[in-house]
Amino acid sequence: MRRICPVILFAAVCVCAASPSPAGESSSDGSAADDAGEHSVPRFMSIDELTADIGFESELMKRTVRTDSLGPGRPRFAQTNKEYRFQETLGLTGRGSLIDERVLLYDAMIRGGLSQERYTEDGAGLFFDQARSPNGTIFEYDLRLQAFPRGKVSGTGYASQLDDRIPRPFLPSLDRTREKYGAGLFFNDPKLPMRLTFDHLYDDITSRTNYLQDDEEQAEDTLRYEATWQPTENHALTLEYEYESRSDKYSGTNTRFDTTRNYFSPNHRIQAGLDNRQPLANHLGIRETV
Repeated sequence: MRRICPVILFAAVCVCAASPSPAGESSSDGSAADDAGEHSVPRFMSIDELTADIGFESELMKRTVRTDSLGPGRPRFAQTNKEYRFQETLGLTGRGSLIDERVLLYDAMIRGGLSQERYTEDGAGLFFDQARSPNGTIFEYDLRLQAFPRGKVSGTGYASQLDDRIPRPFLPSLDRTREKYGAGLFFNDPKLPMRLTFDHLYDDITSRTNYLQDDEEQAEDTLRYEATWQPTENHALTLEYEYESRSDKYSGTNTRFDTTRNYFSPNHRIQAGLDNRQPLANHLGIRETV
């Protein structure tokens, strides 16, 4: 479900935006078109740019190691390793506005594809030759929104996810899921600008076998607040606060490490002297890590 929902949502929105308006269908001559332009019904969504791209990548790596003779009965030998990598993707990118460009702007991307690898190892008859051909899928989406970009109070939001693999020669591939989402609220005032943001990051790496402890997890949540009081151009007082919660689980262990951090910092700045060229700044930082 996590893969299907963004695809359906993005496709449905594009279809709604591409559908012709009723006024455009009813216009039969130039005058009717002009009247329709004057009394056109606002669209729910407009597309400023819509791009489809097809990608193909390939890579070949070859490495040969040779040794000298190690003595009687131990001749020199050579080992050759080759790596072939191929990736085919199909993506769609769009940007525009919802309701009105003064209300909500969007920038969206979705991409899917396949990946294949081929690993060979040739030991010139002294070792067992090997060959593996793993393969998998790629899925990625990225959505960014900006609400009321010209308003006194504005907001932003984003969500992205990447599902792919980390291939390893002659070892099972690692499945990787990386997701990010966050939001921000901004008060755009020349005397007292403020911002409040939240960011979430989750990175999961899972092995395809039960006998290897290769699983890794990383989760991070960050909350930030900043306010600046600027009574004049040469005087400013800034307050910053940041809260971070982090959880890590490394490969080779089942232990989880949790960390919480609080950071508070007031900053005071004054421009004084001749032509206000002499800066005077006071900085204080308080940090707590658990």
